[in-house]
Amino acid sequence: LKYTMGAPREVTDDELLAAVRMHKDPAVTSRDIADWVDLTPQAVNKRLPKLVDEGYIQKKEVGAAAVVYWLTDSGEERVFSSESV
Repeated sequence: LKYTMGAPREVTDDELLAAVRMHKDPAVTSRDIADWVDLTPQAVNKRLPKLVDEGYIQKKEVGAAAVVYWLTDSGEERVFSSESV
């Protein structure tokens, strides 16, 4: 977690999914997500495999070290249901 004044803020999985949903591009990098939720890209990279395994996002390698992510239908539903609470 990036540190600001005081203790670091805990970022939820729902916030990570919302960051993917709210980005202007349909596919995003871990840096895009990190910038949105104020985490380091390394912290985001540790969290994304779980969301891929759970079926909320998909990923694709687009270069030697580049990976992009996008929401699945299940991910869209989860973001929508968490926003309507």
